[in-house]
Amino acid sequence: MKKNKKTYNDTFLQYALLLIIVLCIGASITIIAYYNYYLYDYKEINTSVRVQNNSMGLNTNIKDLRFGKISPGGGGTRYFHLSSDRSSIVRIKTTGPIDKFITLSEYEFILEPNETKTITASIEIPDSTPEGNYSGKIRVYFFKRS
Repeated sequence: MKKNKKTYNDTFLQYALLLIIVLCIGASITIIAYYNYYLYDYKEINTSVRVQNNSMGLNTNIKDLRFGKISPGGGGTRYFHLSSDRSSIVRIKTTGPIDKFITLSEYEFILEPNETKTITASIEIPDSTPEGNYSGKIRVYFFKRS
């Protein structure tokens, strides 16, 4: 009498199917949870840093988020404030060549009506970074329930 043994391929297919089912359920829950939200506002903040050996400088421009001059191995911190007149889900993304140096205190949160949130933008320049200008944008998306 021949015994039926599960092969490696059968086990792999079962786990793959289970993973696909879990991913589909997770995606469905996410879509349902955010279905009633839409983008109602979008802001862009220009940001830059000049990497220069043996240098330190400050840029007091209040329109943009500029870190001035920083030596390789150095860092800096800037702040910006967000507010809204309605309850919003806020998502923040960094883009451009400066993205690899910047860390924000928060990337996603709920902002209540008339609340002001201070976001800390920290920059760390690795020792091996070549001198030059690095720029990018901080994009702030405001979502509201429909």
